[in-house]
Amino acid sequence: MERKYELLKDETADFYGKTLYRIRATESFGAVTEGEKGGYIESYNNLTDDAWVADNAKVCGNAKVCGNAKVCDDALIFDRAEVCDDAIVRDNATVCGNAIVSGRATLRDKARVSGGAQVFEHATVCGNAQVTGDAIVDDRALVGSSAAVCGGARVTGAACVVGTAVACGNASVTGNARVSGNAVITDAATVSGNARVTGKARVACNAQVDGNAQISDATDILTISPIGYNNDSVTFFKCADSKIRVITGDFRGTIDEFSAAVEQEYGGNERAQDCKIAIELAKLKIKVEEESK
Repeated sequence: MERKYELLKDETADFYGKTLYRIRATESFGAVTEGEKGGYIESYNNLTDDAWVADNAKVCGNAKVCGNAKVCDDALIFDRAEVCDDAIVRDNATVCGNAIVSGRATLRDKARVSGGAQVFEHATVCGNAQVTGDAIVDDRALVGSSAAVCGGARVTGAACVVGTAVACGNASVTGNARVSGNAVITDAATVSGNARVTGKARVACNAQVDGNAQISDATDILTISPIGYNNDSVTFFKCADSKIRVITGDFRGTIDEFSAAVEQEYGGNERAQDCKIAIELAKLKIKVEEESK
């Protein structure tokens, strides 16, 4: 493959004992002009195609920057990480481990993507946020501030995870959902729609939260599992309109609608009893305005 740059052996930088060399373009391509100096790489294997490493950015180890990607400012790419397609990594951001940043994703500020994590499409990771493990951030999602997305968690759609919030386990945050404050979304929980989870709230187990959910405290949500005829999980949660919404199996509706559905489906038999007990417990735990129930 024809190289579009050269290594300047007399301009070097050290990265934990590795010698890196500043690059200089040998021809014009993209937004790069012939003769323009770039950042530092360890070897020609680190940079291919029309990609470019600029300013004081560093790429080393088995890391690769390819496609039309750009790494600039003081960004670091190392280990076996990849930055490809039209992705941009800038400021003091870091990509390491086996992580991949691709598509039109942007990584900036002091954000860090590591482990086997992937950030792609139009996603943004910024601030002091960390994406690690096998986590995925994609679509138009944003992870910022000091938030963490780890394990097998996924943040997608136009969802936002900020503050010191954590999405971990196999949790999913999607749609237009926003998770902030010190909230934790974990296990196989799902937060979607226009849901807002903040404060010290914790959404866990197989909980499902959607619509206009407004959860800021442990008393705003209740998940019980197994329950009902199919031994499903049932999640009761507070909404912005001060109503309690319920999700279980194929059912999505208010707590009163759920009560009516249980009565219609099971009547007074034994299968209805655990659902009825759960309904009463939810009404005791989740406080809403009396006239809105």
